[in-house]
Amino acid sequence: MLIYDPEEELADAFMHKTPLIVVEGVDDVPIYYRIAAKANLNPEIVAAEIYFDIDEGCEAVIEFTKQLQHQLTSNAELLNYFLAIIDCDTRYYRNTIPNLTGIFILRYYSIESHFVTRNHTKELIRLLTNAPSAKIINQDIDFVETPFVNLLELLYYSSLEALKNSMIDTYTSLIGFSESIIRVINDSQLKDLILLKKQELDEFAENYNLSLDREVLKHISKGKWLLDIYVKGIVKGIKSLQTYCGQHRLQSCDCCKSGKPNKCMFKMSKGFQEQAIKAILLQHIDIEEITYIIDEFNKLAQ
Repeated sequence: MLIYDPEEELADAFMHKTPLIVVEGVDDVPIYYRIAAKANLNPEIVAAEIYFDIDEGCEAVIEFTKQLQHQLTSNAELLNYFLAIIDCDTRYYRNTIPNLTGIFILRYYSIESHFVTRNHTKELIRLLTNAPSAKIINQDIDFVETPFVNLLELLYYSSLEALKNSMIDTYTSLIGFSESIIRVINDSQLKDLILLKKQELDEFAENYNLSLDREVLKHISKGKWLLDIYVKGIVKGIKSLQTYCGQHRLQSCDCCKSGKPNKCMFKMSKGFQEQAIKAILLQHIDIEEITYIIDEFNKLAQ
């Protein structure tokens, strides 16, 4: 059921000289507003999922844009006031890239994939401990990311299994992208079954020049999976920082050096749940990671 009219939305954007940015879901809207602020852009950002009775947000964005093709192709000036953004998902591998004027496809699987960087790790250390940013060194980031890195093999093969499932209709998969990666982590039997398929999945990966690499995972792993694994690993790492500071850090903090490890500046604050940490993480925009999105926003009328 159509709730709003895309043509009216575009006409309103053009009349008021306010760029209209269409994203997939309601949860995406505040993220893109924060990115727009980095571009010094003041657009109207709407979620396509509220316009159509379509389960997939990306399909709602595509439908929204399809309804505007005549206007967008006959009046190029309208493109200064319109941009539709969809997640990359597995489109490049399934050859389902939409050929529509006004569509912009993310570089990685989804917008969440842009929030798993070393800068985000440093920010989480700062937010979840008493350590000021200036005191957080690369050694700290390496240590905190170790539990996350240790989970990447499982994430990689789970992603390959789900990717193969999305591409081959006759394939019987152990897991699909619609499921939770936490289920794999918590189910040792399922975890073992996936890893038993490593050789088969490596052969599949070779066809697409894929390998176990953090950058590759941003492309093939569902963004929410990557974020879940990242937060789980980083929280585990931060919980161990206090002990690490007193025993292994190149230079212990002043509290540990003075024999007061219970007051260690790297001691993790209490009360943070993983879901809340994910919400905190999505507040932090790493400019280096989203420069190409800002560049696209800069093409719109200011």
